[in-house]
Amino acid sequence: MNKDLLLKDIAESGYNIGYAAKKHLATYDIVEKAPGWISIISFAFGVLALVVPQINNNILAALLLIVAYAVFYFNFEGQLAADAVAAW
Repeated sequence: MNKDLLLKDIAESGYNIGYAAKKHLATYDIVEKAPGWISIISFAFGVLALVVPQINNNILAALLLIVAYAVFYFNFEGQLAADAVAAW
């Protein structure tokens, strides 16, 4: 193996590792933030369904508010568990 081929292999491996790391972190960021956005959007639509007469559907509003509260609760509990594990 000559020097040029070795440098090319090292550069290609570095690129592949960097690309995979960026892809992993982007996916992790989406997974961490998506439940929060879903809960905020469902909470907003639930409140709007109670207030706006054109979309006055109490069952839909109640379901959306329950889902939003559940997501908020599970995210909070998950954060508490992660903090407890990190502190231990």
